[in-house]
Amino acid sequence: MFNQFIRRLNTAAARQVPVSFRSADLKHTANGTLSLPTSTTTTTAAPVVILVGGTGPIDRDGNAIQIQTQVHSNLAEYLASIGVASLRFDKRGVSLGGKVDNNVFYSTKVDALVADTVGAVRFASDADGAAKLGIDHSKVVVCGHSEGALLMGRVFAALNNPGFAQDNWKSPVSLFDSSTPPKPPTSKRDNAIKEIDLSRGFKGWLLRTFFKPAIMKRNHAFWVDLVNEAKWKDKDVVETMFGRGTPFPVGWWRDHYTMDLLGDFKAVDSKVLVVGGRKDLQCDSELVTKKNTDRILPNAESVDCWVGDKLTHMLRDSDEEPSMLQLQQQYDKQVKEPLSPEFLKVVGEWVKKTVQ
Repeated sequence: MFNQFIRRLNTAAARQVPVSFRSADLKHTANGTLSLPTSTTTTTAAPVVILVGGTGPIDRDGNAIQIQTQVHSNLAEYLASIGVASLRFDKRGVSLGGKVDNNVFYSTKVDALVADTVGAVRFASDADGAAKLGIDHSKVVVCGHSEGALLMGRVFAALNNPGFAQDNWKSPVSLFDSSTPPKPPTSKRDNAIKEIDLSRGFKGWLLRTFFKPAIMKRNHAFWVDLVNEAKWKDKDVVETMFGRGTPFPVGWWRDHYTMDLLGDFKAVDSKVLVVGGRKDLQCDSELVTKKNTDRILPNAESVDCWVGDKLTHMLRDSDEEPSMLQLQQQYDKQVKEPLSPEFLKVVGEWVKKTVQ
């Protein structure tokens, strides 16, 4: 029944309002969309969820040139259908539809991503502006997916800084989906090698003979050397790192390799929902336990956990076993399906319960 409801969702469920706001570092104006329940008015303000995207050149809807996930736009539609507004925005250097300004996008580092998210929270929690838009500035939820979840510690540290000085401010609650620390390149490499070793026949021989040695070279030392090499240490972008003329965001990668997640997450002092998926190869669902999340988020007001048995990184359900060697093909197939009904139900119920 719930699955049928999800499939019936359409743009009539929400009013789409284009918005823009300044990032906290005042270096960027972000463009986005505020999705409002059709019943919302200036006298019936709705709680608002800020959607923070994952890695890559993705726009406010969760789309890139290479893959159209529609994660954010679909989640926004569902939230509107249950009376919750949402704000989603383009990453720096990306415009709606996934068009990328390489000079801006590839030079964007973690601090800039944090500044944009803080700017979104500031926009949604401004009492006067929120009232005009029909959102409740005192009921703000920050939802990070993948890389977006990893930023939450630094986002909360910035929000709780006295310099934030926002009237009627209180910390937002937070929703981390697919948010356990992503597996580093070495973990993905190890999974790929395991699949290669188990491959049979001529295909297995080809993979073991030609592909496995190339993967083996990219161990932990390879990635550390890559971002620390003297000739690149003062650069944020390298234009031809692999000899193909493809930009590589060395500064962004260096930031990720030096992030202290356990230290960062101490700043999170809100109610938190952590979501994982057993079919997600990019995040480790085994870490999504009450014991582990209490350790990772020691100062959170409360932590709830949920793991979807069929949930993938694309927030869709799949009966297929995930494969590192076929990950892109699997993602291409998954994004044609609706978001996981069970995931949406868990998120919706938690948001409604938490902000009521």
